[in-house]
Amino acid sequence: MDKGSLRQHRFIHQDRRYECDFCKRRFVMKGAVREHVRTHLEDRTFICKECGAGFKVDRTLRSHIQNVHKNVNNDPQTCKLCGLVLNNKRCLERHLRTHSGERPYACDLCEARYGYRNRLVSHKMSVHKIMPHNCKHCPMGFRVRRDLLGHSLEVHGIHV
Repeated sequence: MDKGSLRQHRFIHQDRRYECDFCKRRFVMKGAVREHVRTHLEDRTFICKECGAGFKVDRTLRSHIQNVHKNVNNDPQTCKLCGLVLNNKRCLERHLRTHSGERPYACDLCEARYGYRNRLVSHKMSVHKIMPHNCKHCPMGFRVRRDLLGHSLEVHGIHV
C-alpha cells in the first residue's frame, strides 16, 4: 500500500463529524461534504416517482428503483385516512406526512421546514441562492456544473 492509499484508508477510522444537510450522510472532511452536497443540487433530469430523488442518467434511476424501492415490502398499502393506495410501506410512511403535517427537513439558513427532502433542496436553491458550482477565479457561482465550465472557458479562457 503506497503512502497516499494509506492516508486515504485512515480516513475510514476517523470521526465523521461533517453531515450532509440533505441526506444526513456523514463525512470525515469538510471539503468532502461540500463536494457531496453538489450532487443534491445539480440538475437532475430523471426523477423517481416513488421518492422524488433525481438522477442525471436514466440507468441510475432504474438502479435506484431496483435497489431502493423493489427491495422494500412491495405489498400495496392503503392510507387509512384517505383511502389512497400506495406502492409500498415506505411510500405510505412518506404520504402520511401530508396528513400529520410533519416536516422533518429543516433549512439551516432560515426557519423553513419541509415534509420532503427534494422540496428543501429546491427551497435552498431558489430562496437562498445556493450556488454549488463556484468559480475559482472570480466570485461567480452557478447552479449547474456545465454553466461553470462554459463561464470558465468564455470569461477566463480556462478549460476545467
